[in-house]
Amino acid sequence: MARARYIIVLGPDGSGKTTVADQLAHTLDIEGHSVTRLNFSFGILPSISTMLRRTSRSQKPEGTRNAGMVKPLSVSRASLLACWYGLDHMLGHVYLKFCPRNEIIIFARSYHDFLYQRAYINLPRIIPRLFIALGPKPDLLTTPLRDPNVIHVQKPELTDVEIKQQYTRISKRMHRYRYFSGVDATRGIKQTVLSLRALAKI
Repeated sequence: MARARYIIVLGPDGSGKTTVADQLAHTLDIEGHSVTRLNFSFGILPSISTMLRRTSRSQKPEGTRNAGMVKPLSVSRASLLACWYGLDHMLGHVYLKFCPRNEIIIFARSYHDFLYQRAYINLPRIIPRLFIALGPKPDLLTTPLRDPNVIHVQKPELTDVEIKQQYTRISKRMHRYRYFSGVDATRGIKQTVLSLRALAKI
C-alpha cells in the first residue's frame, strides 16, 4: 500500500455522518487496525479563529430547531476560509506521507464541505475544486443517504427543504469524483458500516 488509507463521511446535519464515522473507527479499532479520527481538516494549519484569537459567536445549541440555518457568508469571507483551509487540505499530502502505511484515517466532514454547505453557497466553486484537485485523494468519499423528513424530525437543525437541497448539491457536485459513493443508511448503523467497509474494501 502506497500510503495510509483516507476515508471521508460527509452529509447534511443529522444525516449520521459523525455516528457512522465514529462507529467505523470503533469497529476497526476493536479489530486491531490503527485508526485516526479527524473532523473537517488535517489540522496542519491553525484555525483562523485561533490565529485571530476570536471566540465563536453565540449560536443556538446543537440539536435545536434551525440551529444549522446559518446566513450564507459573503463571497470574500467564504473565499478567505476556502483558501486558508484549502492550503491545509493540500498539506494533507505531507500528513499522509508521514503516517504509517497501515493507518486508516476517517473524517466526519472535510474540505469538501465547501461545495455543498449552506454557509458557502456564495463561494465560487472553482476555489474548492482547485484545492480538492491539488490535495490528496481519499480512498472513499461517502454520504449516508436517509429520508430528509426523517432527519428533520429527529434532528431539526436544518429544515427539511435545506436537507433536500444539500443532498442535491452533494449528488451533483461529488459525482465528478470517482471516489464518491452514497451509502444507504436506512437499515441501521451496523449495516451502514458494513456497506461502507465494502465500498472502501477494508
